[in-house]
Amino acid sequence: MNKPIGAIEEFIAKTEKLEGRSLLYRGLADATWEVSASAYRRIKTSSEVALPPPRIFQNYMEQLLDSAGLRGFRNRQGRSHSDLELLAELQHNGAATCLIDFTTNALVALWFACREELDKDGKVAAMATDNTESFSTVSYQDLEKPIKEFLYKDEKLWKWEPSHLSNRIVAQQSIFVFGEGIIEERHYEKIRIDKNNKGKIREELEKRFGITERHLFSDFTGFALSNAHNRPYSYTTEDYYYLGVELHQQGDFQKAKNYYDQAIDLDPQFAVAHNGRGSAKRALGDHQGAITDYDQAIKLDPQLVVAYYNRGDSKRALGDHQGAITD
Repeated sequence: MNKPIGAIEEFIAKTEKLEGRSLLYRGLADATWEVSASAYRRIKTSSEVALPPPRIFQNYMEQLLDSAGLRGFRNRQGRSHSDLELLAELQHNGAATCLIDFTTNALVALWFACREELDKDGKVAAMATDNTESFSTVSYQDLEKPIKEFLYKDEKLWKWEPSHLSNRIVAQQSIFVFGEGIIEERHYEKIRIDKNNKGKIREELEKRFGITERHLFSDFTGFALSNAHNRPYSYTTEDYYYLGVELHQQGDFQKAKNYYDQAIDLDPQFAVAHNGRGSAKRALGDHQGAITDYDQAIKLDPQLVVAYYNRGDSKRALGDHQGAITD
């Protein structure tokens, strides 16, 4: 890998120079980590064997599927699931499987590369999958094949986008790659991410592109895991503000006001939060309180046009028609 990149523009420039088509990306928070299946990592950490042989890997997958089947997990949602479908469900809920998550969105991979291990450089593995000698795509007919038909066959990797997509797979634009426990480096390019800029890059990804943990893990399981004991708890001004906006849009004006309050407590200079709180107060019938908030929003940001409009509306409601016209 070359010099670590420290900005989104540098990263985009790197991806534009990549060779090949049908590019898939995987972000890793530690640049020294391999691109490997979670099943491979589980076997490796549980065994004295330095590199899990193919047969051990295949045995693990068959044992996992048999154990799940014996517990009745193969029959879900009114039908029997194939090996691949059951593995996708297991992977989705945290089991170690042969499926390796990639994304078609390079910026999503960049977010994952900056998500953790803040004291270490991260990396994005960029893999062109248009080589028919190295890659096959799972067809509808392939879905019924047993997993052993896919593993360590003809030195090919498989890529699969499940048809029954969860919210999380859609949000992350995920595609599963599988076939071997570890993907050799010859298959992908590496873009190193500077550890000193991880926080800045993630913040910019959130502000410019809307790539956030809440967006990427939008299903129930993802939401629960994102709030696990080992996940950092750090709500920012923007987090409280956007919670306020969502509740405001759902018509819960009192809760929205409470979240705007917390955003303002964290950053009294955040003009749009004052404007949001003013609008919540206006919806609750407190027009004078709303005007006070709009006044503050305009004082902090004289270019915040919507605050003038909102203040005018509250003045109109209080009978100050000339003030409303002026605003």
